[in-house]
Amino acid sequence: MTNKSDQGAKWNERYLSGEYRPRSEASSLIKIAIEGIESNGKRCLEVACGNGRNAVYLAERGYEVDAIDVSTIALSRAKERGENAGVNVNWILADIDEFEFAEEEYDVIVVDFFFCEKNMMQTIKKSLKPGGMIIYEHHIRTENQVDRGPSKDKYRFKSNELLNHFGELTILYYKEGIRRVDRGSMAVASLVARKTKEESQKYPDEIGGSMSQK
Repeated sequence: MTNKSDQGAKWNERYLSGEYRPRSEASSLIKIAIEGIESNGKRCLEVACGNGRNAVYLAERGYEVDAIDVSTIALSRAKERGENAGVNVNWILADIDEFEFAEEEYDVIVVDFFFCEKNMMQTIKKSLKPGGMIIYEHHIRTENQVDRGPSKDKYRFKSNELLNHFGELTILYYKEGIRRVDRGSMAVASLVARKTKEESQKYPDEIGGSMSQK
């Protein structure tokens, strides 16, 4: 297993070299998913927070945010973003595999373009409070020509793999497709799901339909 210092050094180099150029705006999926939801006193975790764009956005809307990343460069930039926005975020330098997740700790967990192994998916689900929501986007494998995302398929999800990982939750939204971005295109799976106690889970009439179905 690659240790935290190796991972941190790798990501620091990617940030410093300009190889990795994160977006500056918060995820549109997050914006839609939390719209109209009461946030005061609710706890949120962002896994692999990068430059802090999502964590700061959530803090601005009243969430108590923990944000984890393995890169000191990323967290330095994230802290500066938070200070400029005038919000408090608990920035945590850690490898996600070494972070101690408490059970039923968070109302919202965000994973924005970070590949989690199967055992980590289970840990994330356990860390959600009853009624808590997972918002997850990541690259998927595709036969189409895309120029964004991991070069190796082992760091991309197979079609419907992300959906299957969270299949026992109530799926509020799921969609796969090619997305055009300012620097090319990418193949993406987008998921929003809620941890409920219902014996029979509910699904949108059409997977990939409107978020209003929540």
